[in-house]
Amino acid sequence: MEKKYTLPEEESDILREDITIHYPSNSIVDAIWTLIVNQTEEVQTLIAERLGRLHNKSVKPYTVAELNSRIDIAEKQMMDGDVVLGENVHERMRNIINSI
Repeated sequence: MEKKYTLPEEESDILREDITIHYPSNSIVDAIWTLIVNQTEEVQTLIAERLGRLHNKSVKPYTVAELNSRIDIAEKQMMDGDVVLGENVHERMRNIINSI
């Protein structure tokens, strides 16, 4: 029986590793991410440039005074007991997961 097709000699740029293995969530962001990473480098660069123009907000770093102020607030919250211990958060999450 004669083959009705021929195999390409080179792999296409479209053939990539299955991203769903690394990103198991089915959210829209993951779907878009999967589409982007499976594009050629040229297309990825164009997408990055457009996203950069869309979010052309300059981020200014915190000053030392602002950082110290944030630390002071956090220390006051700890002194006032306005915190939840990490172990308590983990215990709550384990209880929620076990109740599902």
